[in-house]
Amino acid sequence: EWKWKILGSWWDLYLFGSGLLFAALAYRFDNRLVLATGLLNLASWLGLRAGIWNFLDSGAKPALIAYGAVLIGLSAATRRGEFKAHFEGTYRTLGVHVALMTLLTDAKGFDHPQFWVLTAACAALGAWSMRERRFDTFAAAVVYAYAAALASFLDAIGTHDFDVLLWTVIFSSAAVLGALLWARARFKE
Repeated sequence: EWKWKILGSWWDLYLFGSGLLFAALAYRFDNRLVLATGLLNLASWLGLRAGIWNFLDSGAKPALIAYGAVLIGLSAATRRGEFKAHFEGTYRTLGVHVALMTLLTDAKGFDHPQFWVLTAACAALGAWSMRERRFDTFAAAVVYAYAAALASFLDAIGTHDFDVLLWTVIFSSAAVLGALLWARARFKE
């Protein structure tokens, strides 16, 4: 496509086609890695981009949140239906990260509604994962909620005193890490 520009401005159809192809191959050959590749290609087609500073198209955020919710729903359906039940973790992990990462990009302060939507989503996922004993989902919910809260808190206090910022990050990170280690031990029981 770079050299001949066959599809022109519709180059993203390569992502869509390869995503569907990889998903079909994953079911045919029973491979979670190929499924994850296909799902990531579909997320890229929806607007998730691999860049350093700007990894989301601004218009793609609702589609990516919906895509993450669909993947989470597929994980539950896969587990209940017992058809390729081992794909459940792949669907759930990618769905959680796509949805929460997209919400995190707009959670820029305590006064923004997106912060509270992310917090509510993290609380719901955390409660569900505790009930289902899914530590990876619990850890993702805690880390995304912590990242949004820390960024909002640091934005609210300003950047006047570097020592306050540094110790806030160090102590709060240690507290979250301790809570995750405690939860990991509780999930193993």
